[in-house]
Amino acid sequence: MGSDHQVLLFHTEVRWLSRGKMLTRIAELTDEIAIFLREYQSDFAENFEDKIFLLSLSYLADIFGLLNDLNLSMQGMFANNIDCTEKVEAFKKKMSLWTRRIQGGIVGSFPILDEKHGDKTIQPMLVENIVAHLSLLETTIAQYFPMDHSFPEWIQQLFLADMDDDDNLKEELIDLQVNQGCQIKFCTLPLSGFWCDQLVAYPGLEKAALEMIIPFPTTYLCEKAFSTMLQIKTTARNRLQIGLLHDMRVALANTKPRNEKLVAYMQKQKSH
Repeated sequence: MGSDHQVLLFHTEVRWLSRGKMLTRIAELTDEIAIFLREYQSDFAENFEDKIFLLSLSYLADIFGLLNDLNLSMQGMFANNIDCTEKVEAFKKKMSLWTRRIQGGIVGSFPILDEKHGDKTIQPMLVENIVAHLSLLETTIAQYFPMDHSFPEWIQQLFLADMDDDDNLKEELIDLQVNQGCQIKFCTLPLSGFWCDQLVAYPGLEKAALEMIIPFPTTYLCEKAFSTMLQIKTTARNRLQIGLLHDMRVALANTKPRNEKLVAYMQKQKSH
């Protein structure tokens, strides 16, 4: 049919695939899916002829896509509690903004819905459904990510923040703030890498900062280990016992092997 895609994407719990990408693909192929369903006389064909259903589908594709973006932004080796907390709090505030915009008939925050809807007046039923869904989603995220603690400002705004005079770490903070070498490192290193580098010079500040930063904010590292294990133990290497070998450690380590040095100690195979 000259479509941008030739297949649909499917979501299963066993082999995980983003619901956002699945819904986006369906929203992009609504005309083709409608033709297919009508051809096979499916009961679902009438849904793809319903304007409210198609606009609701477009909204779901947008909101799941935004959730995917939030999820991906909190992945990675250098993700920390502070950054992830700020991103979740920002998403909560965005949901309140989206609710007000939808109530005012503005759908610009949802690109797929905006494209499908055009310049027409948004239907009251659709507004009611989207507002109810955003309200429920906001409540669920607030319960799942409660803002029950705050982080000291000096951890991220090191050269702008201050402490109370009775704080035991105030002297170390003053020494660090006038250290120009630390200012350069603070601008170039990741937040966790900078504070790890201060172990010897400013142990009190380093310990207090890492207690806030080091705990894993997501399951990224665990999932990375499982993915690595699946890559190592394929059907061609099913006799490998990963628990007894160092394959996992080598695959997951950040240190790169010095292959040239390792090869230099090996005896070359002579030709016969």
